[in-house]
Amino acid sequence: MLRPDSLLLQLCETGASFYERGYAFGSTGNLSVRDGERIRITPTGKSLKALRPGQLACIDLEARTYGDNQPSKEYPFHLAIYRQRPEVNAVVHLHAPQSVALSCLESLDEAQPLPALTPYYFMRVAPLAVLPYFRPGSSQLAEAVEQAAPHHNGMLLRNHGVICAGVSLSEAADRAEELEATAVIDVGWKRDGLLQGCALALGDEGEAYYEGMMTRGDWARFRVCREGRVVVDEIRSPYDDYVESFYLFQRECADALLNGGTAPQTGAENLRTLESTFAAYASAQEGNLVNVEL
Repeated sequence: MLRPDSLLLQLCETGASFYERGYAFGSTGNLSVRDGERIRITPTGKSLKALRPGQLACIDLEARTYGDNQPSKEYPFHLAIYRQRPEVNAVVHLHAPQSVALSCLESLDEAQPLPALTPYYFMRVAPLAVLPYFRPGSSQLAEAVEQAAPHHNGMLLRNHGVICAGVSLSEAADRAEELEATAVIDVGWKRDGLLQGCALALGDEGEAYYEGMMTRGDWARFRVCREGRVVVDEIRSPYDDYVESFYLFQRECADALLNGGTAPQTGAENLRTLESTFAAYASAQEGNLVNVEL
């Protein structure tokens, strides 16, 4: 276990890291840790950019404040989690851009807001709760978080941000980072017309390579860059597969005719036999395909 002074320094450094990476901006976002019987939490109206341990607020589970520093206005849901989860020692709340974008989607499937695209999301975050919008700092938000806390380590707040809890600050931070990383991929797919995919590999510069289906039904091989940009490297339409399959069928029919048989029929489409193509096929160069009149 970290000594209290080291724990507070880690809290400040973690907040600064989130700020530098764009997971929090202005005075948004708040973090807290359990310190014995009390909770150390980032102060109200302060940026996470350059906090010092002496600026952190100190409260207890009954919301009593110790010292002059005032806690973040979001402290009610922090306390709600600590009351419900005795094993939790840290709570992270961020307004990370892609997670917020996800929370604003009208089409969001609240039963499964994010697919488990990686084993890390599955192990660290899922299941992700989706909570309705409530005014930040309100008792209604704290009540909703308190109800979800026993069953969820991660929560997506509609039109607001994310909350992640952990037995340590590192674990809570890891969950928030994994949630944002998965949201980057998922929101990027939706933006660029990709519906689902399967991870193939990671590139040298952190890009993730995938293959999967696009919303209009095309198969695609694509990559998601670190900044969330989706680059499609290859697209194959279902029509391409249909044409290839039909040409193979056509070739089979012509082969049968050359050998004195009858062309196969399809029950569904009842294609006419291809006697009319025999002469054209016989005179064509080996390997060429001929057109068929249906």
